[in-house]
Amino acid sequence: MRVIFPRWRWIREPEVLVAFAALLGVVAGLGLAAADQHVAANAVWGVVTGALLIPLTWSVIRSLLHRDVGVDAIALVAMAGALALQEFLAGAVVAVMLAGGNALEAAAGRRARHDLEALVARAPKWAMRRTPDGGLERIPAEQVVPGDVLLVRSGEVVPVDGRVHDVPALLDESALTGEPLPVERISAGLPACLADLRADNWANAAQAIMTTDTIPKAASRQITAGAARVTITGIAKGAGMIHPNMATMLGYIATDARVAQPLLQKMVAQAAQKSFNAITVDGDTSTNDSFMLIASGAADMPEITDEAGREYAELCAGVT
Repeated sequence: MRVIFPRWRWIREPEVLVAFAALLGVVAGLGLAAADQHVAANAVWGVVTGALLIPLTWSVIRSLLHRDVGVDAIALVAMAGALALQEFLAGAVVAVMLAGGNALEAAAGRRARHDLEALVARAPKWAMRRTPDGGLERIPAEQVVPGDVLLVRSGEVVPVDGRVHDVPALLDESALTGEPLPVERISAGLPACLADLRADNWANAAQAIMTTDTIPKAASRQITAGAARVTITGIAKGAGMIHPNMATMLGYIATDARVAQPLLQKMVAQAAQKSFNAITVDGDTSTNDSFMLIASGAADMPEITDEAGREYAELCAGVT
């Protein structure tokens, strides 16, 4: 009978094996080069580079088809260029870095899936469904069907897929995964929060959403969109477990520009893709994140309704 220690199971993962094999190839080539076997060393490094170049090419092709090109494309060009220039060691080093990065990313994904499965396992097996007459009924979660409207209180997790429907405001929260929040304390504090609403409270808001952050994060700028002067202000929180896409982050941007809602939705997606979705802090991801873009429409300007117009481009650049 074989005994497998759980903490060492990661060694058997395919991405780890590939990275380990690539590293062994580089080390073996260095040993051959030290023994003046340069032809053999270049052959080993070339094999390492070529072996990873094949699956990398397929990965880049799939990314191009989905219009989601990342660092893999840069690695592909670097490795192919190294082979063409017969810089075999350089190509092998890039291959090791790429394989190691893929192994770390796969490990982060497995941890995130494990955390999500544990969270869903602890989730309630019941859901509160709204009835046609406006009331509520308690049903097993497996009986939820498309079209149902559910009541989900703060801190609850219902293991179904859906979207926010018919709410007067957006509520965000950041806490330990699976740990219920003190709903009564939050509800009791809402009247004081509403009474303290002020236009110059951005600094307080940035500090209030901090968790593991050491400093509040905020930025503000004024730009010209068309002929109008508009203000863009944003706050965010996040210090760890940040890995595309976003992960454990909360971000809020507000502007007084007048923007049609469909264009505002496109703008927030474009801004996230060029900023938050391109950040890696520790290679670890999470199940919870939010990024909101709010336009009050208070600026004295015509509403932006044309995605191809100059005003949209200027505002989008300012938001990003």
